[in-house]
Amino acid sequence: MRVYLKELLDSDTLELHFQDRSGAKDRELLIPYMMNDAVEYVLWLSACSMQGRWEPTVPLLPEAEFAVNGGRNGILLRQEDGSSLSIWYGDAVLESHNYQYHRIGHNWRREKGGEALRRLVNLLCVLHDKYTFLGAAACNEQEIRLASLIEFGPLCYWTPINEPLTDWYPETMCGIEAMTGLVREAGDVSYLELLREYRKLAVEISGDPEGSRSWMGNKGSDGISEGTEGVRFGAENNGSDRIPEGTEGVGFVAENKRLDRIPEGMEGVGFVAENKGSDGISEGTEGVRFGVENKGSDRILDATHRRRIAGGIRMPGNIARAKRKKETLFQQLAQALEQEDHRGIFCLLQQKIEAASLSWEERKYSPEEEAAQERQRRQSEARYYQMGYQGSYPQMWRCNPTTGRKEEVFFAEEHPFTVLESEEYRFRIWPVPQ
Repeated sequence: MRVYLKELLDSDTLELHFQDRSGAKDRELLIPYMMNDAVEYVLWLSACSMQGRWEPTVPLLPEAEFAVNGGRNGILLRQEDGSSLSIWYGDAVLESHNYQYHRIGHNWRREKGGEALRRLVNLLCVLHDKYTFLGAAACNEQEIRLASLIEFGPLCYWTPINEPLTDWYPETMCGIEAMTGLVREAGDVSYLELLREYRKLAVEISGDPEGSRSWMGNKGSDGISEGTEGVRFGAENNGSDRIPEGTEGVGFVAENKRLDRIPEGMEGVGFVAENKGSDGISEGTEGVRFGVENKGSDRILDATHRRRIAGGIRMPGNIARAKRKKETLFQQLAQALEQEDHRGIFCLLQQKIEAASLSWEERKYSPEEEAAQERQRRQSEARYYQMGYQGSYPQMWRCNPTTGRKEEVFFAEEHPFTVLESEEYRFRIWPVPQ
């Protein structure tokens, strides 16, 4: 319970929803932990009472105090305006539900185009969040394999919202490898060739053939986790002012000209090209592990050591060219995902998402609500039959009478939450061209 509340407070997402049952002294408190298209995880606190003043519009401070008194549990919360409230409760239960999501889609974008692919990208985001915040225990094996696909930049490019997704889902080698497996399974040889070149450039830029967790660079970040500054970042790390003791220069690729002191035993590690002008070279280590040139050194490296460092040299000019070429390939790979020649990738991804989703239960509503939803489905199907479409809900198609081309449509649905849903939010259907 405390762990969940602390996470919600730290992320400024704690919401309190009091539910009156049989009187003012017998209330339940619902706290949404994670709610999205695939899951509803809610904390239920029974027999609640509240002391103090609570203003729902005033943000809560991240600090909380916990207490136990007379068999009841207490939480003390403070708000930014200085007010505080105490919540006392009997039992706390995390109620968790995993739901099907493969039919879900949202019409969020102002600009149109690529709706079918954007719908799948949104579902990959949902699976990534599910795995990240709830862990493997909340996912099936198919979902765990699919979750990392959103970390492939050209796929993440097809954002379902009105802003880029890269701040939440930065590209990783893990994502590239996952996409490589999907494309190989789809049998798309030409896309696979581009993808292999893309991966090669990613490795060249990062200098890490094993694949770092994040390799697109971290310039000027003020929020780098303590003790990890500069570690695992590719390309450059020119904005960090906090280099962890004993790791200065580790993982930096182009140059490291800022350091005035080289840590003992780490001379030249990760440095490329040259080390000219350093005033702090440890005695007896001059020239050790520096690549390309070592002017002024009287100690010559043995042949094995020279070969070992030569393979790791990455000149700044080469890195810049690799970045430009990779950006060109990024656009090619992103646009190709929308092209008919590579439709097999889209179809396979859609099949895998549906297979992963079907292992969970459907959302259940009242009989009246479910009957109304079914009427909407039948009305949508009938309307498209009148337009010359064949098949059945949710997938229909026709031959365009003017162009002769096959046209497909998928009926995406927006599903309300089963608890804590806004009264204005209703079940909706919108046709997505395939």
